[in-house]
Amino acid sequence: LVAGPGLGHQHHHRMGERVAALDEEFEGVVEAGGVGLALVGDRPELGDVVSEERRGNRRLFRRDPLGYVLRATAAHGPISALTAGDPRAVIVSGPPLMRGLLAAPEAFRPIAPDDPIAPFNLASLAYGAPPAVPPQQLHESLLLRELYDLTLTQIEALLDRWGIGQQADIIYVMTRLTRRIALALLLGPQAAEEPSLADLLERWSLARHGLLLQRPEPVLARLRSVLLQHYEVAGPGVRRLRAVAERQDASSLAVAALRVLAAQETTGLTLGWTVFLLSQHPRVLADVEQEIAHVCGNRAPTLADLDELRLLSRVLRETQRLFPPLAVGARITTAPVALGGYTLPAGATIIYSPVLNHRADTYVAPLRFRPERWLYLEPTPESFHPFGLGPDLWDGEPWATLQLKLILARMLQRYRLALAPHETIHRAPSPLFAPRNGIAMIIGFRDRPLIVREPRGNIRSLIYLR
Repeated sequence: LVAGPGLGHQHHHRMGERVAALDEEFEGVVEAGGVGLALVGDRPELGDVVSEERRGNRRLFRRDPLGYVLRATAAHGPISALTAGDPRAVIVSGPPLMRGLLAAPEAFRPIAPDDPIAPFNLASLAYGAPPAVPPQQLHESLLLRELYDLTLTQIEALLDRWGIGQQADIIYVMTRLTRRIALALLLGPQAAEEPSLADLLERWSLARHGLLLQRPEPVLARLRSVLLQHYEVAGPGVRRLRAVAERQDASSLAVAALRVLAAQETTGLTLGWTVFLLSQHPRVLADVEQEIAHVCGNRAPTLADLDELRLLSRVLRETQRLFPPLAVGARITTAPVALGGYTLPAGATIIYSPVLNHRADTYVAPLRFRPERWLYLEPTPESFHPFGLGPDLWDGEPWATLQLKLILARMLQRYRLALAPHETIHRAPSPLFAPRNGIAMIIGFRDRPLIVREPRGNIRSLIYLR
């Protein structure tokens, strides 16, 4: 995965050229007064909506979902309409409104692939269909011991190929690593080494981010077809899925496998963002290294050791608060709903952003990286939802936690990673909270002082690094 300086950056640079033009277009429309979303009037219904420009808002939202939500909320408060005079799509933020979404789960459903706004919700694009296996059984079916062994094998092989002084895009490297682990678990070790399958997963990821001219549906169909072809030569994960699937057929298992593969992208993002944040906070990094040394010494952490890495758990939770994998999510009303003093009809799309909600006044100094806050703070669903809202979400926390802790612990036992000089980090215009061009890190000696370099880019508007 590491072949020298610039790993992954040519891959991301092609995407960056395209999305830079989209950012400029968005800024131009905003400056021209083309986005007006405020709700006005005394009557509690969304018919009283004023906007200077009806056309273009939906298109701008599709091109940069998070940017649109951030600007709309800053200009018009916790609830606003996406399109003037249309109560079928609204943007909401803040714990009180999130509680409203959670109070009556039967009044909302997840986005479906044929919904107008579906291309910009992680659940619909990642999975493409309702889960074939009950979410609470999915991670139980994948034995943690098998996952531990595969993860340790893959991370050790990766670290053995690293060299001091090499530069790597940590987002690209970590995402590829977690995909390989998922492929090996689901389809057997040979699948992780198959270039065509890895390339297909890469195209699927780019299509889901909206960074390919091709729509994601054909890529998704091709990926599902490949998974079906591998059905008879499955790895331990699919064998376990067969034991709990409600329908013992290849199609249902392919859908379940897609959910697992999609979840690996969010794990890779969390790993990359965590490495970045530790490179900016040397005291926290030193404390994490000390905890790992105290619990594990120089050996690889065992499953029991991972439970003892409590500071690392807080670091990961704080990373998911500041950089939640899901930037923008949505729910659909199944009946008329009163929300924020307005009446929404059945079939309305409720758009929300974990990025915005995780920076609410619920948190002290919400723009600062402070893992210690989780010593006394218990997260609630309305204020902490890095993977979105709703009972349809896959509950894969035990799986993700194992991978995150094991990979980070082994990495920090062997190397220190510093941000590359003059690195610029812009967020991608995507439903996932990802950097547009990755994050370049320099691989260094474990026992050398960390060189702290601050990044440039619009990421600095979302976090205080000093």
